[in-house]
Amino acid sequence: MILRSSPASPFGRKVRMAAIILGLDAGITVKPADTADPGDSVRQQNPLGKIPALVLDDGMVLFDSRVILDCVCRSSPTASGMPRFCGSMRRAGAIPPSMSRNGSTIRPAR
Repeated sequence: MILRSSPASPFGRKVRMAAIILGLDAGITVKPADTADPGDSVRQQNPLGKIPALVLDDGMVLFDSRVILDCVCRSSPTASGMPRFCGSMRRAGAIPPSMSRNGSTIRPAR
């Protein structure tokens, strides 16, 4: 997976911290993104040009930090052992409750 972000983004830092806590940081490459540069490929990856954006291995792109955190919590092999972390992220509003309550999955737009 590729995380498109900038060091100054608090939302990107939140995603990076979650990946580290859940042991997924080795599988996520952080690639700098410059939202002020119209030629930056982040605009092709996310039409809104916002960061962070997580490019999944299948090419799908997630571009809301709350959605990315939900994906990270669901992807972690240690997430079952870390319900406090993911649960506290949901309670704090970092992950939308609607995504965690009904077990919905994130699918690419068609």
